[in-house]
Amino acid sequence: MTVTNMRQGACTTCGSQEIYCLERITRQFMVKLGFSQVENITAKVLVCLECGRCEQYLQLTDKQKKKIRNEAPRAEG
Repeated sequence: MTVTNMRQGACTTCGSQEIYCLERITRQFMVKLGFSQVENITAKVLVCLECGRCEQYLQLTDKQKKKIRNEAPRAEG
């Protein structure tokens, strides 16, 4: 199996399985959606103890996902 992100339990950089979930100090990730609204979104941070690589994942609610789909530009690629 190819590891594509640390949520699979292994580091994508060094292959280590020493992956731990850290608590963000603010526990929030703030983004601007719409004209003047700011949304607080809970975030989860994973860190590899071997190489120090970090990955951050937003814990989006259904309401936040809908708002993003309706108001944010989609990435091209």
